[in-house]
Amino acid sequence: NNQLKKAILQFLSNELHVDVDHIPDEQELSPDILQRLQDSLNLDLTEESVSQIHTVEDLLATSERNEADL
Repeated sequence: NNQLKKAILQFLSNELHVDVDHIPDEQELSPDILQRLQDSLNLDLTEESVSQIHTVEDLLATSERNEADL
């Protein structure tokens, strides 16, 4: 979902204080950021999904691959 991807990137932009276009795919994400993302966007990531998300690239791949988990 393109809207979800945009919302995720905007959230990360705000959290990381980086322009949306300059968020590196390899940027590591802490469990704290993932929790705030879920709270902010009202997402429900499974524990299995969360355990596999380490970078922005992982997060976007998970959201695209399995929107049912979000």
